[in-house]
Amino acid sequence: ARFLQPAFDDIRYLGVRSTVVGFVRAADGAELPAVLVSYDSAKLTYKRLLGAFWRGIDPTRSAAQGQFGSAGSSVIWASSQAELTIAQKSRRRLEASGLFKVRAIETEVRAIDQGDASGSGLWTAAADSEQDWYRRQPQAYEKLRAQSGRSGWFERTYRPITTTACADGVCGYVYFPCSDENGCTAIMQGKW
Repeated sequence: ARFLQPAFDDIRYLGVRSTVVGFVRAADGAELPAVLVSYDSAKLTYKRLLGAFWRGIDPTRSAAQGQFGSAGSSVIWASSQAELTIAQKSRRRLEASGLFKVRAIETEVRAIDQGDASGSGLWTAAADSEQDWYRRQPQAYEKLRAQSGRSGWFERTYRPITTTACADGVCGYVYFPCSDENGCTAIMQGKW
């Protein structure tokens, strides 16, 4: 979750009020890393918030693979039925964009309840030492980001691809994997 916190902090100017790193307890008792994001819905749409989420993770990694050193799958925790519906649509659109080619999106979309008798769905903030870790320890953050493979994955996935191939009479062009043509840009910007 501490790797995802910067993705939301980077869009504070759009209406993110605060981010808190923590955990959500799943029905099986596992504590899944999460970021609690408070935002001004008059300034920032939930769709745009989801775009920051998608751009901050590798959605094709399974629970067994984890997110670059963090155990468990990536999960979108929706706090209402409306958010759940929008998150599910966003997931389907991202998969349909073809950005990840033949790899399926493994990110789950779950409703976060306010907890039941088992304690499932309860949010717990992480220790103060985990909050804003990327700001307080920038060198350690960058080192761990590189060692975990996270930096390399983002570079390989989103960098423009230059080719000398010819298409429609034009030879040598740059292709952007996340583009307007495949709908990926709209998803990342929350404009769908």
